[in-house]
Order: sequence, then C-alpha cells, then structure tokens
Amino acid sequence: MFARPSGALALGLLVVLLLERGSHGQQAPFEVWSVDALEKVLPSAAAPAGRTAAVSFQGARGEYESAQLVVRSDQPIANLRVELSELTGPEGAIPADALAAHFVGFVPIEANTYATPREELVAPAPCELPDPLLPDAEIAVGAGRCQPVWLTLRIPDEAASGVYAGTVRLLADGGEIEVPVEATVWPFAVPSERHLQFTNWLSADRIAEHHGVTLWSEEFWAVFDRYAQAMGEHRQTMAWAPLSWIAVTEEADGAYVCDFSRFDRWVQTCERHGVAGHIEIQQVGGFEKDWSSTTIVLSDVWVTERATGRAKAVPGQVALPRLLPLVEAHLRERGWLDRTLIHIADEPSQHNTRSWSEVADYVHEQAPGIRRIDAIEGPYFAGHLEVMVPKLNHLRHWWPIYARARDEGAELWFYTCCHPTGLYPNRFLDYSLLKTRILHWYNWRFGLAGYLHWGLNWWTADPFRQVTSNGLPPGDCFIIYPGPDGPLSSIRWEALRDGIEDYEYLWVLRDATSRALERIGAGRLIDPGERSDEICRGIVRDFLDYTDASADLRAARERIASEIVAMDQAPLLVVATDPPEWQPLAEGPIWVNVRGAVERGAIVTVNGQAVTPDERGEFIAQAPLSGHGPRVTVKAELEGRQKTVERAWPVLERRPQRP
Repeated sequence: MFARPSGALALGLLVVLLLERGSHGQQAPFEVWSVDALEKVLPSAAAPAGRTAAVSFQGARGEYESAQLVVRSDQPIANLRVELSELTGPEGAIPADALAAHFVGFVPIEANTYATPREELVAPAPCELPDPLLPDAEIAVGAGRCQPVWLTLRIPDEAASGVYAGTVRLLADGGEIEVPVEATVWPFAVPSERHLQFTNWLSADRIAEHHGVTLWSEEFWAVFDRYAQAMGEHRQTMAWAPLSWIAVTEEADGAYVCDFSRFDRWVQTCERHGVAGHIEIQQVGGFEKDWSSTTIVLSDVWVTERATGRAKAVPGQVALPRLLPLVEAHLRERGWLDRTLIHIADEPSQHNTRSWSEVADYVHEQAPGIRRIDAIEGPYFAGHLEVMVPKLNHLRHWWPIYARARDEGAELWFYTCCHPTGLYPNRFLDYSLLKTRILHWYNWRFGLAGYLHWGLNWWTADPFRQVTSNGLPPGDCFIIYPGPDGPLSSIRWEALRDGIEDYEYLWVLRDATSRALERIGAGRLIDPGERSDEICRGIVRDFLDYTDASADLRAARERIASEIVAMDQAPLLVVATDPPEWQPLAEGPIWVNVRGAVERGAIVTVNGQAVTPDERGEFIAQAPLSGHGPRVTVKAELEGRQKTVERAWPVLERRPQRP
C-alpha cells in the first residue's frame, strides 16, 4: 500500500495530473493556471513558466476573498463554462453558492492616464484591459487569447475556523479541467459595523436610462434595490441624496410644504442593505461661472406653486431659508439628523475660499444641525467644515495644516478623482489593482476617517466600449457596469472592497490589543494601535513611498491575521519596540528598546535574557542587535503555556540617496 501524500505535496501532484489530462483522463482542450487576484491579465499574456492551477483563499468570517484563474487555448473555445463545488472542512461545509465565478471582460483603452510614467501603467494604449465581471454563464474565447476567471468567496458568518477544500471545474466541448480549491478561515470576523466611511456618488438618472425604466417608477425601485445591495456588499456607507428629490410645493402664503417620499425611500432602501453610515446631501451651491470663478453662488431650487401647478426655479438665497429648516426637522423626526452631511460647493480652492466660506456659513445658519462636508482644493477651510475632504496630492502638500485641523476637531477624509495621477495610487483602469487596493491603507496610515470618489456609475452611452468622457482618465467616471438586471462589479471595485477589509483587519488588531491590555490591567507603556500602525507603515511609509509588490501586502495582511488570533491566546503578551519595525536600522551600534505587558506571574525573556515585569505586568528592556538580520525575540511562559513574539528590521548599508 502506498502512503497517501499530504498537504502541499498532494495538492501539487493533483494539479499536475489535472493539467495534463483533465478530470476524466482525456486531453484537455485548453490550459489553466492561477495568478494573484491583484494582477491584471492582458489578453496577450504569456503562460508563465512552471505554471500551476490551484486556488487558495485566506480570510475571516464575513469577508469576501478573491482569486483568479486564467484559461488559454491555441484553438478557439466556443463555450467555456465553470462549475463550483461546496468546500468541506473539519466541522462542516461552506456551500457552493458562497463561491461565485465570473468571466472578466475586456474594455478598450484609447489613451493612457496623463502625466503617468510608463512603469506606473499596466499597458500602453491603445490596448484592452480587464475590468467588468460579466454575467455570462459561458463564454467564447478566441484562439491564443487569455481569459481570466474571477472567483469570489463570501465566507459565511457562521463558518468554523479551519481549512476547507473543494474544486472548480472548467468545461468546454472536448474536455474539462478540475482545479483544487483550499480556503483557510481565520477564527475571527470582519466586523459588520463599518469603521471606515466610504462613498461613491451615484446617478439615479443613469440607472433609469441604462436599464430602460422610468425614474421613480416601481420598476426603477426594483432595479435600484439591487444597486443598494451591491453597494452594501462592497462596504459603501453613504446614501447620496440630492435636495432635488424632495418635492417642494409653495402655498398661497409663500410657505413651503415638502413631500419627502422619494428621499425617504432612497435612504430606507440604502439602510436595508447596510448603506447607512451617512446620508449625503448633494451640493447646494457652485461656481458662478466655472472653476476659475472667485464667487460661489447658491443653486436654484425647483418649487411648484400650489395654486397654478406651475414649476419655477427659485434662487437659492430665497428658497433655502424656507427649505433647509424643514429638511432638518424631518431628519430629526426620522432619527437621521446626526448622520446627515451636506455639501456646499464641489472643489472650492484658495481663490474662492472667502466666498465659499460665506455661503457655507449661510447654509449652516439655516440648518445648524446638519454637518457640512466638501471635497476641497485648498488647506484653509477649518471652522467652516465639519468634514474636510482634501485630494490625496493636496493632503501630501499641506499635511501639517490638515493634520492640525483634524487635531482641533475636524473630521478628515481624502478623495481621488481625475487627480492625482502619476506616482500616486488611484483607481484608473490602466493602473495596477495594488494601486487601487492600497488607497484604504492610506486611511489607516494617516488617520483619515473616510474616502470619497465621485464616479460610481456616471456611464457613457456604451460603458463597455467607451470607458471615459471629457478627457478624463480611463475608469474615472465609473467603477461598476450596467448589467441585465442590476449592476455588474469590476475587478477594481473588488480591489477597493479588499482594501476596506484590510482596514478592518487593522481595526480588529487594535481592538484585540486593547482588550488584551485591559485583561492584563496594563496600558501605561503601549498604545493599543501601535502594532496596527507599525504594520501599516511597512506598506505605506509616506504619501509617495508605498509598496509596489503584491506579495508585501499579502504578507502584511497574513501577519495581521495571525497576530489577531495570537492576541487572545494564553499567556497574554503585548510587545512594542523603539524604533518600530518599519524603520530600517544601521550599524553604529544598534540598540532597541522593548516595551511589553504580560500576564502576571509569567516568566519573560528578551533575546534569551530574563526580564522582570513590574506589579502591573509591564516591562522595558534594552536589546543590543547586530546589523546582520537584526531581530528581537520575546518569550513568555506561564503555567506550561508559551508565547513568542518576534520583530525584525531591514538594514541600511548605505545612506539613502536624495531624489
């Protein structure tokens, strides 16, 4: 009897056999290999040497995880299909419907994002780039073309931790290939509560237009319900709701009466699907002529006369003092006031700051209970905005001013749009998925409470063939596509969600650290967020200094997960170092301070040297290190249980060169 191979060896043998023969022994009519879900696969991509096909997921309960396979054949494939199995584990199974497969569509790019070096682009234009997740159950693949298959696993909230196994079968006339799937479920959950605010502005008009339904009809609401569901699944927290959705009637005495039914139904639909962090009222003002204007003016409000039924445009300075108090009262009655934000005018800059501030204060006088928010193009808006949203490049340029405003009580977010380009991360079609996913690491790195982008679904007439308009970078206008019955996701939208879940991992680690320190009864030496900050700074060191390697991000994420799991295990041990792990060391000599908190009674060593904690369980030790693989190992032992925490540093062997 032969011994049964186990683990990675068994998986590797199975992959080799399947790739050679298909799952029923016949020669497969195509080849399959796996690639990182952060890789954009071009139709002309070459099959990598030593390729294998095996799908691996790692995630927490309640999380969405992505993987990617690539299919290629020298001959045309008429009807490529995908079948998914359930994933079986030691304590049950993850049902097959928790795993979804989509063929990735390609869209044409006629011009690249401007002011972007070639090395920052996925491919030079003109080209085809992968983006939409298609609804097709089967697809034709041209000879010699690569066809990505996107796999999404939604880990059930009740899934037991452990390793699950199943298969993905790829079928076409003449044969099939069966690919093994392995899913590791961590013993913690991504919180259902959102700790990061996230908005993409949504066009109701374009939903109606592209789905062929009348705006505000029951058919429209049925379609919009599916959009709200998709927004909630992608952790969007903002319900975008213009004042124009409120029907305003003017009585004979000049008083206003409001019909909030459309407004309320929109908000309630969003709430039903978890899009309930904020209600975001659209801008009530704008530039007098264009962006160069020094004057900001209030927009007209459409009002219907009760007596005549005539609709008329009323100047904002006349209408808003009557309308906004009614809106504020309605929001208070609904219990929505505390989470409603109102935009004043989009992207004011230094040359119109004075006029914008006067308008912002005027709006605030009419509805003081509604907090103000705006995407801003300058630093001097403190005192007139409760939520400041500078563009990422401006955040870098004027960081001390924005950080001071935040420290003085303003809520600070950031946004991207058609800017910034070049070396900055953004969500453009011709940028890597890593540059999209990493955006929310910036949120954690710089203590930013939210992220805004204007373009959820501002589609062109044919978004599958025309991915931009008005000279904007490709993909800036939208990140989802209109499908037969609702929205189609994109690999960029999936990457954005993955980045938000990365943020939640950092939050969970901080929360677990806080609970461990509380259980120990210590907290004088270590801030609960230090370790999350430390790992994040290894990925985003500064505004333009961030990793360009997917492997680095995945390693950091796995490290966060493993430390979350270890934090609750006995003996409780929390460690921090000075300098932190992200800071390179240099011979000179090297000394590192180790701060720690441990359960009382534990025996502690730092690099093999005994350390005595104080009565609170806290300790400080100084460790001399060499410049060759500097590492600190902290061990704690209590009642036969042991825990080890390690920190390792990069080494500088020459002085950094100035750019």
